[in-house]
Amino acid sequence: MVLLYLAGMNVFEAVCHALTALATGGFSTRTLNVEAFHSPLIEAVLVAFMVIGAVNFHVHLQLAEGRLREALGSVELRAMLALIAAATAFVAVELAVNLHYSPLHVLRLAAFQVASISTTTGYTSMNVNLLPPASKWLLICLMVVGGSLCSTAGGVKVARAVVLVKLAKLEALRTILPRRAVARLKVGGRAIKEEDALMISVFFFTYIAVAAVATLVLVHGGSPSPQPSRRCSQLRAAWGLPS
Repeated sequence: MVLLYLAGMNVFEAVCHALTALATGGFSTRTLNVEAFHSPLIEAVLVAFMVIGAVNFHVHLQLAEGRLREALGSVELRAMLALIAAATAFVAVELAVNLHYSPLHVLRLAAFQVASISTTTGYTSMNVNLLPPASKWLLICLMVVGGSLCSTAGGVKVARAVVLVKLAKLEALRTILPRRAVARLKVGGRAIKEEDALMISVFFFTYIAVAAVATLVLVHGGSPSPQPSRRCSQLRAAWGLPS
């Protein structure tokens, strides 16, 4: 809150954005969202705290206890930061090629949008409809993955995504290894039980199935008819209102 206030927000806006950034809620006091402030400093503060909110609380505890090496050794933390960095670079390049913005401007826009979407916060600092199609698809994928376990972020969670990638790699490896070879699923040096990997796989595919069904329902529903319903017409006539 103090940093946002020093960056140019008034007290009310600083309180509201501080609460919804760390909680990865994304609610803004402005119709144009964070874009209304036109402030790189405000955006930098929000990016930092959105990422902090999406970090596993166990990492927070390790940092508070001074266990820096353990905190920085978290596979989930490193994977999340790597995803954000790679996605930021990709979106920045696409913006530079398609919209011909300056390098610093595209980096600023890309970093904010990627951090906001990947942590499932939902702030925007630009009209996201201007993003190239590939960047939009990438942001949707990041939204599905989300942030870390035991954090305020939503999504499937980075830890589960890491396990699924490792599982896919393991199964591909088993197809070329001898039958007697023993290959175990390990994440961060720790072995993952097969039943745990199965539960994660079931959760992921259930998540995707629910999202797919919801998408089909929305697409099938279509846009609402511009014509008023018969009931609305009857009520207007009863009250003497124009149709």
